[in-house]
Amino acid sequence: MMATAVVVDTSVLVGSIDARDVHHATASALITALADRDVEAILLDCVVVETIGVLCRRRAERRVKSDLPELRGAFAAERVTRAYPLLEHAWAAILAEVQRSSGKLNAHDALILEWARREAPFVATLDGGLRGPGVTVFASAADVARALDV
Repeated sequence: MMATAVVVDTSVLVGSIDARDVHHATASALITALADRDVEAILLDCVVVETIGVLCRRRAERRVKSDLPELRGAFAAERVTRAYPLLEHAWAAILAEVQRSSGKLNAHDALILEWARREAPFVATLDGGLRGPGVTVFASAADVARALDV
């Protein structure tokens, strides 16, 4: 199955934006690998909200005013895909996913997986726990190459 669109998780977004993030090189290479193959990066609303929260928290923790990127361009409304409306139809499945994982997945991550299963079963993440049946995970540029360079 060829990936034409991939959900990009918070770990990859934060890692690629924050040059001081421990995963900056891996996240940046992953984003570049997707872009080089013209794969659409899907930015879910729940991921964007979490990403902005992490960036703001880090800025406050570092007590700096200069490292918050321009958000309106990167996260413009037309670039953000709505996942939260899925809660109305899939809440039981999301809770079942959390239960099945014995709490290793939280409801936020289960929402991402459920959306991916329904719309684009590929997720770029550096979160080792964000895994589930029916979803292919890209955790590195090498994963992207292995899956897409056939």
